[in-house]
Amino acid sequence: MRGLSEKDSLDFLEDKGFNVVPRKFFVTRIGLKRALRKVGTKSTMEAIGRNSFVLEKGIEIPKNYTLAVFEFKRLKKLKGFKKISLKEKIKGKNFFVKLKREGKKGNLSFSFLSFEENQPRILISKSFPINKLKLRRMIKNSKLPKTIPKRVKANFENFVLNLYEFFKKDIQIKKIEIGSLFVNEKNSMVYSARVFLK
Repeated sequence: MRGLSEKDSLDFLEDKGFNVVPRKFFVTRIGLKRALRKVGTKSTMEAIGRNSFVLEKGIEIPKNYTLAVFEFKRLKKLKGFKKISLKEKIKGKNFFVKLKREGKKGNLSFSFLSFEENQPRILISKSFPINKLKLRRMIKNSKLPKTIPKRVKANFENFVLNLYEFFKKDIQIKKIEIGSLFVNEKNSMVYSARVFLK
């Protein structure tokens, strides 16, 4: 199994028609300036190490460019540093989603988590062989937090069903992990992801 980097995974999903966060990866000061022009200052930085391991994340971009450069230089000094990602801030409910092929027959399994502020991280986690009908029923019957609006739940369900249909058809994909999926009343946006190929 070959895992794509986060950058390649996000590009891959975007090329397949999924909404992916505006982003830019860079390693130089000039790259930082170009990233800010593309993504904007309403964004956060992540320091990424080897094998796409996140060394530090959620770093707010200072409005002052000099301070942004200071943060950039600090991150470059982290042990194992490889590159930095700049991503636009996205509002919405945060989910983790995973689809995976298991066993010799390649049965599909599905699991997801819902991250809610001021509550335990793991609220929902289920995994079993699925089909489209089971998947839809499972999401609708899941006890998602009452703080999540109905439209957000509907958008989450639509995203998962679309991801499932795409995943089912492309047999070269062994696993998709959506580390952060932000869902609001307008759409679903992939914020971080890893794609694993056979």
